[in-house]
Amino acid sequence: MVIKELNIRSKSCECVQWESLCVIEMTKNTCDYIFSLMEQIKKREEPYWWLYLSKCKICNEYWLVAQEERISDCFFLNRLNLKQANDIIEYNIWPNIFDRYEDLLKIGIENNIRWYFLDPINDSPLGYTIEELAIERPFIKISELSKLLNINIETALLLSKRVIENNATVKITFDV
Repeated sequence: MVIKELNIRSKSCECVQWESLCVIEMTKNTCDYIFSLMEQIKKREEPYWWLYLSKCKICNEYWLVAQEERISDCFFLNRLNLKQANDIIEYNIWPNIFDRYEDLLKIGIENNIRWYFLDPINDSPLGYTIEELAIERPFIKISELSKLLNINIETALLLSKRVIENNATVKITFDV
């Protein structure tokens, strides 16, 4: 379920109507609404910089939130039951649904979220993201990077070569 714009005029809580897994595109209105609706309970430690547990201030539903603003500018939310929320709060045991950054990009693509950069080679976070993805999954293919990051093969190839020049430990499969 992709929520493009929230009906922020509603007096009752909207999150009870959301699917258990939903994607909300970041706009000024949606960001303001999410931050006013959700109370951040616990932030996940590195390397999961995008993840935190939130609780709705109106209905008390718990949500695992992946706030991805580097590439797709979306909130990814997964409704949690009380046991899952308690496991996070008390024992630091997190559901693994948003553990891999690559999965956020895939969920975005599956929900028709598309992103573009005016200058993907010189003025974007794509190089750093390629490095992160290749560290997370060594030997990731150029064709996969191209699809995940919504860039053409030539751009993925050029950025991947730059990443490898700067970090020799990164392993990428050149399948083009």
